[in-house]
Amino acid sequence: MIPLSDTVLELVYGDIAYVESVLGTRTVTRELLYEYYEGAKLSWFKTSRRYISNAEIFSWVKKHNVRGLDYHAPFNAAMKIWFRNPHDGFIFRLEFGSE
Repeated sequence: MIPLSDTVLELVYGDIAYVESVLGTRTVTRELLYEYYEGAKLSWFKTSRRYISNAEIFSWVKKHNVRGLDYHAPFNAAMKIWFRNPHDGFIFRLEFGSE
């Protein structure tokens, strides 16, 4: 698998140094990011994102300074958003009233 370029990672996550510090490596691949978010399913706080648009999510995480790697909103039937910090998930549920 070809590593992602620093430019792409900065566009998606905002800061290559942050990405490297979270993942603990200077070589970031698609496989590594996939494994990172697969781990998120098991370990991060999960909350429903049903009836909440992607625009609302992006606006909220920007407003609360939640970094790109600190959350993930998968596009699947489960309609979950995974937060690395349980506090972020709690505040998200308070704001949107999701279950």
